[in-house]
Amino acid sequence: MRDAPLPSWDLLRRLLDNRQHSVAWRDDGRWAIDTLESTLGIDWPSRAAEADPGLFRPMLWGASHVVAYAELLEFALRLQLLQSVAGMARLRRSMRADLRAEQHYHTRLQLEVASLAIATGCSASFERKSKPGSKPVDVEITTAVGVVGVETKVVLLDLLARQAMQDDEKLMARIGVLQFHHDVVFDGGLPQLESDGEVDRFVARVEAAAIVASRSQTVATIDWTGVSIQVLPNSLSGGSRLDGPSRESEGWPRLAGKLSTACEQMAASGASWLRIDAHDGCGN
Repeated sequence: MRDAPLPSWDLLRRLLDNRQHSVAWRDDGRWAIDTLESTLGIDWPSRAAEADPGLFRPMLWGASHVVAYAELLEFALRLQLLQSVAGMARLRRSMRADLRAEQHYHTRLQLEVASLAIATGCSASFERKSKPGSKPVDVEITTAVGVVGVETKVVLLDLLARQAMQDDEKLMARIGVLQFHHDVVFDGGLPQLESDGEVDRFVARVEAAAIVASRSQTVATIDWTGVSIQVLPNSLSGGSRLDGPSRESEGWPRLAGKLSTACEQMAASGASWLRIDAHDGCGN
């Protein structure tokens, strides 16, 4: 089994160029990658992958998944739009240095709120105190009729669900190696695998199918414990999508506790709005 390519911006560029996309798709994607590299730093992918595989992996998905590609562009566009906003320098330093997943997505949520405010004709700033002695508010929006403080809160998966997600990320990385080396793509959903041995057997089956699909330039199918995955040569890749296994988390009770904490933060900062992004399946 080949080793996975080291996480890097160049790897993302190669994956983007390797797909059957339009010139505009590839050019815009390359612009987004260049913007992220100049903002986060050339070594950010390797440091992020070591700290938390879930940070850089969604960006790699941007080479093949439409939603992930849109999020990649959106992230870069917001960085460019907000580059001169008050407090942005501090956020850039935080994104480069702080590789905790919760902090990374919290910062991206701040960018979302500020960019939407600017799109409506308002102005925005980050981490400004609404009054002496108060805690800084995540985003301060100045409208034609006054100032609005917004707290942002990201709710990640609980510990057990995050561990399962990290196992899924490792499996997706191994599948990605096969995709890269055999010039194939996958369509379908991954099964839940209960042991390292089962993972190895599944990956071996996938590799065998990838070799067949690549050499014959035809579609190969894998059936495994109730799921079916198609392996397609890259020339037939239009509309393909590979989903991870379905997972469960603690859900609404845990979210209620996070909301209570966010309300306390609002009281301390003087914010009147709350933007919450729940990554645990409970929605936004």
